[in-house]
Amino acid sequence: MELVQAQSALGENLKSSENSPAQVKPLPCSKDQMASLKKQLEFYFSNSNLRRDKFMQSKLQECRDSMMHIDILLTFNRIKQILNIPKTTPVQELQSTENRSIICKAVKDSDLLLVSNDGTKLGRKEKFEIGSQKRDFNPGRTVMVHGFPVEATFDEVDQTLNAGYDSAKIDYIRLRRVPKAAVTPSKSFSFCGTVFVELKQEKYVQECCDKSTFVCKGNTCSVEPMPEWLSRVRKEKEGQKKLAKQEPKYKFLALLTGFEGLVDREDIKEALDDDRTVWVCYSRGESEAIIRFVDEDQMQQGLNLFEKNMERFRAKVLKKKLELSTTVENEGEGKENETEGTESSTAKNEGEATDSNGHENSALEVKLEQLTGSKLDEYSKKLAEYFRSKSKTGRRKKRYLDGKGNAAHSKKVRR
Repeated sequence: MELVQAQSALGENLKSSENSPAQVKPLPCSKDQMASLKKQLEFYFSNSNLRRDKFMQSKLQECRDSMMHIDILLTFNRIKQILNIPKTTPVQELQSTENRSIICKAVKDSDLLLVSNDGTKLGRKEKFEIGSQKRDFNPGRTVMVHGFPVEATFDEVDQTLNAGYDSAKIDYIRLRRVPKAAVTPSKSFSFCGTVFVELKQEKYVQECCDKSTFVCKGNTCSVEPMPEWLSRVRKEKEGQKKLAKQEPKYKFLALLTGFEGLVDREDIKEALDDDRTVWVCYSRGESEAIIRFVDEDQMQQGLNLFEKNMERFRAKVLKKKLELSTTVENEGEGKENETEGTESSTAKNEGEATDSNGHENSALEVKLEQLTGSKLDEYSKKLAEYFRSKSKTGRRKKRYLDGKGNAAHSKKVRR
């Protein structure tokens, strides 16, 4: 009977152990690990981090006593790394008495932090008013350290800075990260080799620039005050904007002349592109047309195709010209001779149109040229001004008047 009870009790224990989440027991921590843990925890609750860290601010605001639960701190990747806990460890497995005791032991002699009576929460000895310091950095006491290898880790950067300068004078270190994709926006960022180092007082800035020497993996780093760096970056951006304004906005343009404004836009597109996908800036009656291509390949194909369709396009222009002259002649004649004059002039014009070597055809000099140099700049500005004017006049307000002549209401209408 006793054997049966013992077996059933053992089975219940096994079932309960299977249902309860397995708690990760950290490896014994060395003195260096405990010192790193204390330094990291003090950093999380420091003035320099709390004025930037939105997550820490929100968690501290949720607590009435401004103390954060240690289980939340155990989810931070940096804390896991120090305690040799894998990053993929589930949250429930991190919540153990052993892990909490290690955190409490690391900060028991801290001048900044204190532990709650039940050993489950951590907070500051001096309260920090969230929102009192809104600036991300104080440029007056921040230096930029350039030249770190892009593959360097935060620990390597931290060791380099502490070895080259007094760590007691450093308040905050942050790696500058930029998007990986330079052309298209990217959500992933990578270290670019520059580090923000905020010092505790402004008087340390010049001392850090003059006396400090930072060498990381064979790279000698340079130090620059943040105001000078901001000024230099601002000038570089302004120079890039000026250079962009000087360069032609539209680089693949061609100019069509000699057709005397007698054809339609679709006629020009047909001669340039079988699919009619090119963009033509032209209104009937104008003496020239600006053709904008997407890239160099499309422009070259358009020029070649227009050369093949040149004679057909000229014939179409000449036909339009003859039709126009015929219309003018018919309008000048009297009603009695209108039919006779039309027939004779039409016959004459048809004869001229069919004669490819006639005087009218030879005088028509249709020309399509690729724009380069100063001409490209000139017509690129014209095209930009055309789009600008269209964007301004594309919508207008129409005012409606009531019976007394006053504006009743306004309504946007598309022209």
